[in-house]
Amino acid sequence: FRSTDVLGEVVDGFYKQYLALMANSPHRKRSDSLLLINLYGSRPQFRLANWPVGWAEAMYRYPYCNGYYEDQQKWYLWIIHEAAHQLNREVAHLKLPLWAEEGLAAYFSTSRYENGSLRFGALDYDTYPLYWYNSYPLAGDEQADIESVAFIDLRSILSGKGGPDMNLTFNQYYLEWLSLVHFMLHSREGAHREGFSCMVLG
Repeated sequence: FRSTDVLGEVVDGFYKQYLALMANSPHRKRSDSLLLINLYGSRPQFRLANWPVGWAEAMYRYPYCNGYYEDQQKWYLWIIHEAAHQLNREVAHLKLPLWAEEGLAAYFSTSRYENGSLRFGALDYDTYPLYWYNSYPLAGDEQADIESVAFIDLRSILSGKGGPDMNLTFNQYYLEWLSLVHFMLHSREGAHREGFSCMVLG
């Protein structure tokens, strides 16, 4: 039962932080019903119950945020990612483009969890998709990397069109969605935060 206690503490704290972050959203309201989570005892159980997406580590399918317990320190962060989708839909009532929806969820789930709360924007490089960064196909020369299309161009990220096949570059998309959200929230001492908030909150 300790695993459910830990998850309860983490998601409850995340819920409160999320409400504070979305305080200025004209669409935000507390959910009229309980926000539901299915916590499975193991990955095989989770995959059996969610077989259409058996490759996933967690999954939000209304009205449930589905995840599983794993005997490793940060198992609950996968569920935080999916809980972000749940809160976006059921609490903030956001309708976001794919890059912002997934980038924002990854922003939360890659935050360091310390002293009972997530430190939004303090990146934990031992989380997905950040741990994939070490295998990112970079030459070490910025211009060469741009010319070799090691980066997905910004227009393709924002429009969702013209980029490489997402099925072949899945991790790269997630890393760049996260990078863009983090940049807009934290670069230049938060100079772009207000613009991002206006775009996301409407």
